[in-house]
Amino acid sequence: MLVKNLSEKFNIIMKLKDITENPSILGLETVINNYVDETELNETSVDLGVRETYPIDPILIQTLYGLKGNPFGNIPVLYRLHQDHDLLKLKQSIEKALDIHVELKMKIYPNHEGVYYYHRMDDRKIDIPITKLTDKEWEEKKKTLVIPYQFTEDDSVFRIGIYETESQNYLFIDISHFVGDGMSYDAFMSDMNAIYSGETVSPKKYSYFEYMLLKEEEKKRQGVHGPVVYDGEIQNLSIQGRPFVRRDARVGVFPREFGKMEGLFEHISVEKFTEFCKKNSTTENTILNLAGTLALSLYENKKEVALVISNNGRDNDLWNRVIGFLIKSCCFKFDLDGDESLLHAINRVNKKLMISKSNDYYCLDGNPLFFKYQDSMFSSKFFGNLPLIVEEVMVSGSNIETDFVVHKDLVKNCYYYNFIYWKSVYDAEQITLFIHLVENIIVSIINGTEKVGDLYHQIPKEYITSSHAMPIETVNEAIGQEFFTSDHGENHGRVNVHIVNQYSQHQVVGGWGDLFVEKSSTVSFTPEDVIDNPFGKGKLYKTGFTGRILSDGSINILENDCRYLSFGLCFFPETKNINVVERLLNSYDGITKCTIETKYIGYEFKIFAHIFGDKEPDMAVLNDYLTSKLDDTKLVPFKIIFHEKH
Repeated sequence: MLVKNLSEKFNIIMKLKDITENPSILGLETVINNYVDETELNETSVDLGVRETYPIDPILIQTLYGLKGNPFGNIPVLYRLHQDHDLLKLKQSIEKALDIHVELKMKIYPNHEGVYYYHRMDDRKIDIPITKLTDKEWEEKKKTLVIPYQFTEDDSVFRIGIYETESQNYLFIDISHFVGDGMSYDAFMSDMNAIYSGETVSPKKYSYFEYMLLKEEEKKRQGVHGPVVYDGEIQNLSIQGRPFVRRDARVGVFPREFGKMEGLFEHISVEKFTEFCKKNSTTENTILNLAGTLALSLYENKKEVALVISNNGRDNDLWNRVIGFLIKSCCFKFDLDGDESLLHAINRVNKKLMISKSNDYYCLDGNPLFFKYQDSMFSSKFFGNLPLIVEEVMVSGSNIETDFVVHKDLVKNCYYYNFIYWKSVYDAEQITLFIHLVENIIVSIINGTEKVGDLYHQIPKEYITSSHAMPIETVNEAIGQEFFTSDHGENHGRVNVHIVNQYSQHQVVGGWGDLFVEKSSTVSFTPEDVIDNPFGKGKLYKTGFTGRILSDGSINILENDCRYLSFGLCFFPETKNINVVERLLNSYDGITKCTIETKYIGYEFKIFAHIFGDKEPDMAVLNDYLTSKLDDTKLVPFKIIFHEKH
């Protein structure tokens, strides 16, 4: 908004980077006074003539393969039209809008060598069909509207149809996610609406094709070759305890079965949220990202956590009408301090988000939680001055392990969410608790909670664990060793377990924390492991293990369950099959157990294998064995650490 206002005020093209690099009034004045019209500069330095084919950025090729044949690669929305909408006029308006947004006329398919290109087809004539159906036929047709894009010579990058039924009329629009994003959708719908309303819509100066060429030239001027990868935020980030994981997680299950949760944030008032943001010079996106990191911090029991967020790549007004995949994913890593005032934390999030949006880097993050906010993208109230209702946003799946999207619905005046996850890996009940936790934190922020640490005390008691009396055999089994001595005397073979978080409070249900037990004749500890019981009388003993208690009262111990340490990132092939390394090591003679950890070191992920046994094996022989068995050398552990079994 600030970029747009400054651009309009001074009749220049202001970039977001101009603001982040010159945050003072004097700095912005210097930018404005020294402004050079870069559009003219770029036009003289780059041949923007129409070409038949355009190369696809290498960093996007992997995305193309991920979206090919996958319904997650679709952005399908079904609109219910008003009875007075003129269907023929609507058809013509769509076709004229396609003549303006020529990117949607292109096709994507490989050449004879198998290399994919954008094939530009500005003169391609599009005929939008109006299909008449009975209500019964329509109910069946709705089930088959979403067809994954295959990126072949016979396939388009959009699917649009008008349906005239006995009781209602509908407009279905689906744009391939590989050539479109939320802003693309808005640009197309806005021009289509203007044309339908009889307004004159001017041709746009730049399409996605010119955007690609100018961005490539900009990289060359800056001396950048290939994709810019920013890793400063995640150096040495360890991929281990992941929230929401099922106890029986199965990572290698194909094809993926997706779970989807959706619902309203019933306790968040749009009016109060908007007023809070206005009063404190912030945005809903900022508060949502802060709430997401706070909730994840509680679950992971870390003061520093990371989400994967998406930023709009339109860094100046030149690209506002461009239809293309201009989204940049980046790591939003944030450190939390319980004593910090919430307003100060909000300001830090504001600045950090601004910086992340102005940098041309891509995400390499260990945390698979994608967290996005869509500001009323599909909530069109009117089309041609007649009501237009979103019937359904028909999202079907995801290449991402966990994808949490919060939407604002201007028609219903509410916030709602979609959470897509891999059913074989993640636990629906834990995800539900996490969603409620995010909502509760947002409500607490809006209601004026003063400090970050105070938010914990606003969480309803049903989301917090307490003391759990468990059979000693159960706890020993979770730990993976005879840690406690069985005693069926005074304690009847039971021990009271506490999972404690970083604030010395009982941890949230499903969240990782330090495992403490109460004084018992079955437990012996050194004095330095003993603390006063903050939850009652007596002492607590720190076991040194990290655990969590689930909603059914069962317990997990992180150090004893490879499933929570082993599986890797969906975007990095070298980490997808870490479970293969586990199987090989677990079956190797002399190794009784192994756990895997991955760290981001030197611009790539490294695998560290922790092996347990009575005697250390010959490491050279073990390494040769793994090399011979693994097709991908990146799966061979960077380092193998032996631990003698006690």
